[in-house]
Amino acid sequence: MDFFDRLKEMMLAIGQQVDIDVDVADKNIVVAYDEFNECTVAPVNNGEAVEFRAPLFVCAPENRDELFEEALKLNLYGSGGAAVALSDHAPVLLLRDTVAAQGLHQRELGQALAGFVETVRSVRERLLSARGNVPSEKGDPRLSIDLVILRA
Repeated sequence: MDFFDRLKEMMLAIGQQVDIDVDVADKNIVVAYDEFNECTVAPVNNGEAVEFRAPLFVCAPENRDELFEEALKLNLYGSGGAAVALSDHAPVLLLRDTVAAQGLHQRELGQALAGFVETVRSVRERLLSARGNVPSEKGDPRLSIDLVILRA
C-alpha cells in the first residue's frame, strides 16, 4: 500500500469518526468540514509530508490590495506556521500548511486537520475584519466558491 492509499484510509476513518464528508479526487482528498467550506489534503514531496489547502477568498480587483497586504502580515505573524498563497488555478487566496508524514498516525492526522480548520477560520476572520466585514456564526455563503477548478 502506498502512502496516498494509507492517507486516504486514515482520512475516510476520520470522516466517519467526526461525521464530515471526505471525497477522493485524483490524488487529492477533499474534506467538507462545514456547509460552505472544504479543504484539500494531499501527499507532497514524494510522500514525505501531507499538505492541507483551503480557499480563503476570491481575489476580486476591488479588494486585492487590502487582502494581499493583510495576507503578507499573516504570513509573518498570524497564521501559526501556515502560509497564505495565491492559487495557480484561479484568483483565490489559499491557506496552505504541511505536516511531516513520518510517524503520522490517524490521531495525529485528525488533530492536524482540526488545527488547520481552526487556523483557516481564524485567518479568514482576520482578513474579513481587515476588509471591514464581520463574519457570521454559520459562515457566509457569499464566500463559498466553486472548488472544482481548485481540484484540477
